[in-house]
Amino acid sequence: PHTRSGEGRWRDRQSAVSQQIAALERILGERLFERLKGASGVSLTEAGKVLVRHTRDLGALLASAQADMEAFSAGTLGSLRVGAFQTPGARILPEILREFFVVSPGTEVRLGESVTDHGLLDELEEGELDLAFAALPVRDGPFVVTPLIEDPFLLVTRTAPPVGADGFLAPARHRVSLALVTFASCPAAEAAIAYLRGLGYEPDLRLRSDHNETLQRAASLGLGAALVPRLSLVPGDEGLQRVPLSPEAPTREIVLVSRSDRELAPAAEIFSQLAQRVCGRLVDGRHLAA
Repeated sequence: PHTRSGEGRWRDRQSAVSQQIAALERILGERLFERLKGASGVSLTEAGKVLVRHTRDLGALLASAQADMEAFSAGTLGSLRVGAFQTPGARILPEILREFFVVSPGTEVRLGESVTDHGLLDELEEGELDLAFAALPVRDGPFVVTPLIEDPFLLVTRTAPPVGADGFLAPARHRVSLALVTFASCPAAEAAIAYLRGLGYEPDLRLRSDHNETLQRAASLGLGAALVPRLSLVPGDEGLQRVPLSPEAPTREIVLVSRSDRELAPAAEIFSQLAQRVCGRLVDGRHLAA
């Protein structure tokens, strides 16, 4: 079979380059090269020198863009929009971010904050958030729910309620009224109230609020015992007694929610994995003192 010589292939490449240069000169409307007199080489015109400076800048820009794309794919660059209601925002999120920024230092985290999780799920569904903390039950929607932690309820009060030998709230010997302050819109709190009734306590509801500090302050002033999950307690008030209900009592289950119809970005995947790891430590009791 016939094959072209190396010299022929070189002439083909030279011709192709010449055609590309000619096309570029037509586009720019300027000559970029000129032949050297008495020599076989060429030199750049002044217009060609200007173009070379731009191509060097362009090469650096493309290299930077490629590095950014690789960082984005690795989850170390970009932005992450996370919604959090007050308890995970104060007690869980900082622990996650402390590790997240070690792994993903170039990612900007934009936090959407809310007292409860109600509006956060709407923002997630509308595409305004990438991830959102919520408490079960999560309403119907295009969601993926990742369990994080079961947050047990406590009775927080100035006067110690009866406690069994196991350290948990003891059943009442006879039906007794219990002045109570608790959440206004937490389904798990309603289940905890029903559990208290089963132990012989008749809740006398004095105050309902979704603000953690309001409930704790009300308990501190003696308005009633605060029925709240452990993670909602604000550290520092040593004058309050904290009594867990029992291992069988209802808990508030905190979860991380994402969209089922969207693939998680690398940074969101990293955040989700760290959230599960951090909450695993909280279950073990570390960083949980209130």
